[in-house]
Amino acid sequence: MEQSQKPFIEFTGKGASLFWLTIWTTFLTLITLGFYLPWAICVRARWNARNSFVDGKQLRFAGKGGQVAGIVYISVLLSILTLGIFAYWGYCAIRKWIYLNIEVSSEPNQERTVDIL
Repeated sequence: MEQSQKPFIEFTGKGASLFWLTIWTTFLTLITLGFYLPWAICVRARWNARNSFVDGKQLRFAGKGGQVAGIVYISVLLSILTLGIFAYWGYCAIRKWIYLNIEVSSEPNQERTVDIL
């Protein structure tokens, strides 16, 4: 029986880049009283995908904040109403949406974008 070969998975993200991304998305989420949260989730998912490669092929996140806004706002509301109990279901619903919006490029990426910071 032939054993399938595990894909080579690589992550090139840097801590400083993630730190600044987290700072500015948190700031925007706070000053908009939470309304920026769906877009902040997309920015983070896009950063993760941009820095992830499977067998040399870069991942791409194609989702938009407006597409996930309903899931996010309903999850937050239900989490508040249930004193946090619904947060687990909301988190899973958002993660499923993120994974449904991730694509693998058809061509191996020779030009790796490396974050300097």
